[in-house]
Amino acid sequence: MIEAADGTVCGEAMTFPDLGSTMARLDVLEGYRPEDPERSLYIRRVQPVTLLCTGERVPAYGYVWQRPLPRGAVFISSGRWTPGEAR
Repeated sequence: MIEAADGTVCGEAMTFPDLGSTMARLDVLEGYRPEDPERSLYIRRVQPVTLLCTGERVPAYGYVWQRPLPRGAVFISSGRWTPGEAR
């Protein structure tokens, strides 16, 4: 996701029995380097999220793109990415 003034991103909230190990693997997948965040593709942040099932707001990790958007990047105003939408 990107930083946006009033943006919404739809996704899934998940829990894991071994959060540390899971986050280490996700950091690799997302190009986040905890030891060198300035050179990372994304920054991992705790973001408030709203659970649709209960309406409750809870903190959750999210990865925010921190570089200039690549040429041809498409902003998805609905916040719901579906395969083929970025064509």
